[in-house]
Amino acid sequence: QDALHFARKELFKRKSLHEVGLSPETKTFKTVANAFMAKMQGLVDIGDTTQDNYDKYLDILNRHLLPYFDKKHISKIDIEDIDGYFIYRTKKLTNKGTKPTHTTLNRESPVLRRILSYAADRDWIRRVPKIKTYKRIINARPALSEKQWISFNTFLQNYHNHQNRMIQEEWENNRLP
Repeated sequence: QDALHFARKELFKRKSLHEVGLSPETKTFKTVANAFMAKMQGLVDIGDTTQDNYDKYLDILNRHLLPYFDKKHISKIDIEDIDGYFIYRTKKLTNKGTKPTHTTLNRESPVLRRILSYAADRDWIRRVPKIKTYKRIINARPALSEKQWISFNTFLQNYHNHQNRMIQEEWENNRLP
């Protein structure tokens, strides 16, 4: 009875994989990504996502993720591979000859995460490795000290008073007799 149940479950699993264009033996990143994008196109068709969103995902996939992960077996992608990808991406120059910004890298993370989540939902991988996001480095100026604030406030007050005197003098000089 257990063997029959296992066989039916395995047959159903293999048929499901075949229906979305995947072979149960060869689930590479590329085949999973293609199946995910096919699903996403279906979401565009029914209005659950936009064509623009689909196009952005496809661009990130084709320009960045596939060249790195292409033939890698989906179940063998681990946190070291993902860290390696982001190290590779931070060193690879953009078309403008600069390194990618944190914002650019943070746009790629959700695409990779969604593809891996798609695989996890279908039991092709056990779990989605944690994908880090990059924090934007901000060199914010700290608050003014009390001495700086007093100096700044005094300057503004003097400037305001000077402007008022200039306006008053101009008014006096241009007044009709």
